[in-house]
Amino acid sequence: MILTTLRFFYRTSTTYPSNSFWGHTAALYTFTWLFSIIGFRSVFLIEHDTFSRIVVSTSFALSTALFLIAMTTRKGNRVVQQQIVDGLEPSHERVASLLSIVTFSWADAIVWKGFNQTIDLKDVWNLLPHDLSVNVLTSFRQTK
Repeated sequence: MILTTLRFFYRTSTTYPSNSFWGHTAALYTFTWLFSIIGFRSVFLIEHDTFSRIVVSTSFALSTALFLIAMTTRKGNRVVQQQIVDGLEPSHERVASLLSIVTFSWADAIVWKGFNQTIDLKDVWNLLPHDLSVNVLTSFRQTK
């Protein structure tokens, strides 16, 4: 609850990165869900009263809902500003959820378009700013 409140109050702040609050919240929801699986499983394997089963099942359902919300919403709290450069649509990676990033499903739209028709330059998405050759080359030269 404290992290969620901090996320709410620091959502427009420039002094503290709110993405770290989002990451902490998502990690806590993930660990809560993983640990609640053990309790949910145990309450049905070992003889318990009905009230205990209801409480543990409700807790598991709520932690599952929070986990699914954290995995399927856009990563971070800030508004994503995307620029159209040279008429190319911006990459969908910035607005993808954590689950979408892990499974690369944010790229499904362009894959299906390429499956159904030949992709032209106007169909290709632009690169993220840190993936542009100027930035990659600068980073390479600094590490070299």
